[in-house]
Amino acid sequence: VRNISMSEQVSLPDTFGSFRSLLANIVSNKKEGVTVGTDAGTGAVLLVDLKQASVSEYELVEEKKEETSVLRNDLDHTNLQLQNLLYQKNHFLKEI
Repeated sequence: VRNISMSEQVSLPDTFGSFRSLLANIVSNKKEGVTVGTDAGTGAVLLVDLKQASVSEYELVEEKKEETSVLRNDLDHTNLQLQNLLYQKNHFLKEI
């Protein structure tokens, strides 16, 4: 997999759209009897871009899952502290 800088990265929807357009062009050319020519090379490049965009999206999802997990753990810890404080409050109220 080739490394693509942030300025070179294309979005997944853009790459899908380009790939669909290319396939439609290839089908149209085939119906007319025109040889594929450079469309095959363009298709290969688009497949590589599609793979890279997919990997980038996967990495972003995994990063967000990790962030969510950390925040969920913090929330669980805070909820546990709240429960402990409520328990202590009720205990003190019963003693009074």
